Amino acid sequence: MLALRVFKLADSASWGRITLGVRRMSRIKITISILLLAMLVGMALIPVASAQEESSNGTYSLNEVSEKKAEEVASYSIKEIYRSISNFSDWEDATVKLSTVYYDLDGKRSAYSFISMIHGTRVINTT
Repeated sequence: MLALRVFKLADSASWGRITLGVRRMSRIKITISILLLAMLVGMALIPVASAQEESSNGTYSLNEVSEKKAEEVASYSIKEIYRSISNFSDWEDATVKLSTVYYDLDGKRSAYSFISMIHGTRVINTT
């Protein structure tokens, strides 16, 4: 009888440890769930917070280049060609003329196409 009582006492003590372990595990699960939820919300909000606001006052965004600036770059490129390559020495009087403006799917300017002309004659298209 004494052995049976000792066994019951030991059994109830281990059951207490098991319930304590279940409680601890459920707290850990809740804590991990809350941390994962916080990370998920943070990942969803970071792009919203760092998005650049588009101005509506007619100025260009950081990625957009004006027609004038694009024409300057195209003219500079033509001058560099005739200065650096001896076969193109007759391009000294070459000019560029805007041919086409390309737009992306959002309606923003994405590229310009220029026509290179020497003495009024079309030579090449430059994008």
